[in-house]
Amino acid sequence: MRKFFIRLTVACLSLLLGLIVSQLFKLVRTAPATEPPAPCATPTPTPEPQPLSEDIEDNEYPETKKLIPWEISMFIDNHPQAKLKRLWERLGIKPELDFVSDFSECDGCNAEVSYYDLDNEPGDEALLRIEDELQESYRYLILKQVRTSSEGDWKLLGHVDARGKYRPSQALVLASGGYNWLVVQGQTASGSGVALYNTRLYELTSKGIKLVVDYESEGYQSSFEAWPTKWFTSKIISCENNRGRSVATVEFTVDYSVWSKDDKEVSLFVKRQIAVFEKTSNHKAVLNTTRSSVSNHELKSVYYIDSMTDVDFLQYNYDELVKLATHGNRDQRLWLKSYLKQYAVNSEQQRKLTALAK
Repeated sequence: MRKFFIRLTVACLSLLLGLIVSQLFKLVRTAPATEPPAPCATPTPTPEPQPLSEDIEDNEYPETKKLIPWEISMFIDNHPQAKLKRLWERLGIKPELDFVSDFSECDGCNAEVSYYDLDNEPGDEALLRIEDELQESYRYLILKQVRTSSEGDWKLLGHVDARGKYRPSQALVLASGGYNWLVVQGQTASGSGVALYNTRLYELTSKGIKLVVDYESEGYQSSFEAWPTKWFTSKIISCENNRGRSVATVEFTVDYSVWSKDDKEVSLFVKRQIAVFEKTSNHKAVLNTTRSSVSNHELKSVYYIDSMTDVDFLQYNYDELVKLATHGNRDQRLWLKSYLKQYAVNSEQQRKLTALAK
């Protein structure tokens, strides 16, 4: 009886244990699976801004805008590729083919405005300078306000175009003889071993601008063999208006030099001369030879490039060459002998200089 009771007890415990294990197994199988951790959020890349297609009309000076100097300047600065053909039509400026650009289409333009009393009457005028460096071109607009309001109408007194290859064109105001004169400097020639610049002097009135004189004011031409290098400059000494006759006095300076055999620059001599240009209201400026220390031919020969012959050099610099022959240093005298042998013409001046240089 006791054995039967023990077996019954063991059977009951085994049954109970089996039920417990079975229930636990079911719980494990039906438990929800653990979700994997969510990956870190990756920010959506911001699309790169696409360049907006430039509207051609945005580069045109608006028809609704007045022709105010600072408005034009601001527009050009904000639109370096501005198309200005219509602006010139509104200002009455006709296309010109003498310079690199007529500014109908800019290629990186910028502008600035300055104010001066240019017409010698009450109130300042605006000098608007437009630069297109890539096209080596410069344009100067001279505008005058015709009403007293702060943003009144402006009229164009005139414009000047200039070129600047090796250096920018410049404009300045010269106060002389009780008047203000506009001076514009630009470049007229460039090349291998040469450069030429000119100066234009303008008189302004309320009716417009008037060219007084246009002359070659600076130039450089390098040497070859015994031929000297020439570099000339100039400066305006004075300018006056005497009863409708404009008179400009200009000082020219020319410097000659050569290179010695040991590659050393040898200065030969420096020469200064005065040129007096006179202009009446209806005529082109001419050289007043009685008041000048330079002749018309010498002005065109020496103060230019590719224009001076051996005869000219010997004739216009004979006194300076005599000084080199008699008082020059060794390098100067060696050069003079070489030059007389290679380039100078067979003349009485050449024979005298050759005898002195021995």
